[in-house]
Amino acid sequence: MWAQAHDLDQGEAYAPAVSEPAATPIEPPPLSPEELAEIRAVLDQVRRGDYSGTIPWEEIAKEFDLPSARGS
Repeated sequence: MWAQAHDLDQGEAYAPAVSEPAATPIEPPPLSPEELAEIRAVLDQVRRGDYSGTIPWEEIAKEFDLPSARGS
């Protein structure tokens, strides 16, 4: 079922994309009312311009080697 992994120029390996959907999709567990309330509270705080307690995307991107808004 799985195709053989291919080597990239850097020596990394990856599995090719799967061509058919999973027979039984996996859904994340539902959030609790407390988790939803916390998320809504943070979103309201940010909408008001208060970014205290949040982490800049650049920090996240650097930590996980993701592209940042600054193109690095």
